[in-house]
Amino acid sequence: MNFTKKVLIIVLVFSVLISLTITLTGCPNEGSEELLKKAEDLIKLKEEETKKEVEEKIQKTEEEEITEDQIEKTKEEEKTEETVEFSVEPTEEEIAEEATEDETTEEKKEILTAPTVRLEIVEGPTFSQAGDNVCYYRIKAHVTGNPYPTISFNKDDSKGAWGKNIAQVNLYKSGESFKLEVTATNSQDTAKDSITLSYICQKHIPILIINNTGGNLSLSLSGPANYNFNIPSGQQNIYVIPGTYNYTARGCGGAVESGTENLSRSGYEWKWWCQ
Repeated sequence: MNFTKKVLIIVLVFSVLISLTITLTGCPNEGSEELLKKAEDLIKLKEEETKKEVEEKIQKTEEEEITEDQIEKTKEEEKTEETVEFSVEPTEEEIAEEATEDETTEEKKEILTAPTVRLEIVEGPTFSQAGDNVCYYRIKAHVTGNPYPTISFNKDDSKGAWGKNIAQVNLYKSGESFKLEVTATNSQDTAKDSITLSYICQKHIPILIINNTGGNLSLSLSGPANYNFNIPSGQQNIYVIPGTYNYTARGCGGAVESGTENLSRSGYEWKWWCQ
């Protein structure tokens, strides 16, 4: 109980006391002492009742003040929570900026690596069917590196026909060889590889195919080597390793014929017609 509340109680008590005293003083008689005693008892009783009422009122006031304080505090806390939740919510611009920053970070994290290169024969040695006695190879360069390297060969007889990472090397006579070299270069470094290629194609002989079917003739051979030929109407030389072959021919509007043929003599004539 604070100072103001104490003063209020004292004022009320003394107000009652003074009123009773004035009343008794104005009525002096033989029973005044007895009345005075009764008045004092009454004053004490009134003091206690008044004190009790005042304390109850003060307590009620304090409880109301506490309740109002709690309500105000609760409102302030709710307001603070709403403010915090609002401040945490990102805007579309902030989201866009964060996405841009993430993309930039990913770009910065890109790892640059030096090139590597490895050569592999993907075809050959193969004897050319062009009648030029060529034994050729096709070689692929397997390349890695970031940024992707540029590739250069010291020889490519196909002139890029098979793609930037495949080179063809033609050899023209028995015993000939060539060292194919490749270089892969990027901003980080340069890598090289090489492979030596030799003319090791077996001797081939020409076989003259006379196609009188009036259409295309499909001819598959299996024997000392395996071949597949598509021969137009007319005459055409094919080149094979000498030997005996099993064959399957398709032509004449879908007819199929199979058998065995000895193709050991250079210039042998093999005739085809429809029955």
